[in-house]
Amino acid sequence: MLFSRSSGEEANQFHADVTEGHTGASAPESQSAGKEQTLNRIDKGKSTSSVIDEWLSITGNLQTDGDVLVNGKIHGDVRCKLLIVGQQAEVEGLVVADEVVVRGAARGVIRANRVRIEKSARVDSEVFHRALCVEEGAEFVGMSRRSDDPVNELASTESQSAALQEVAEKMKKSGSKPAAASKSDTDKSAAVA
Repeated sequence: MLFSRSSGEEANQFHADVTEGHTGASAPESQSAGKEQTLNRIDKGKSTSSVIDEWLSITGNLQTDGDVLVNGKIHGDVRCKLLIVGQQAEVEGLVVADEVVVRGAARGVIRANRVRIEKSARVDSEVFHRALCVEEGAEFVGMSRRSDDPVNELASTESQSAALQEVAEKMKKSGSKPAAASKSDTDKSAAVA
């Protein structure tokens, strides 16, 4: 899926970034090989690359098995294989990806195996990562936490949160007030999650 009116320099760089790891060819060969590979992925029903152009603003969640280049604005959660946030782009929300490259603005939570914050980036996020690179000159405000599996740890966190919300709803309906938690209560809560 391509949301772009023109093939700008950053879109070409995105295409090069995406195809770089897939072929060992030189730049011109890589571009034609990358186009051919994209067509093959479309024919086989596999994921493709998407470009959110600078004129596009999305409010809501975006999920794909493919790669995403954002030059516009996204206010919502993004789940993809590779996310590149362009220099003029803004992404606000939860980002879950195998790899994230930030060249523009990112706010929220980033969970990725590899995170690269480039010198033009402005990041105000909690970053959960296996590998992190912050270039000199980048603005990074927030927290960085290394994790062996930052992408999949989110699922257990979400299930724990859902279990706690369910307990809170039951307490509201029954009109009971929370009491001081004993160790056995804490163990029971952990078992629910």
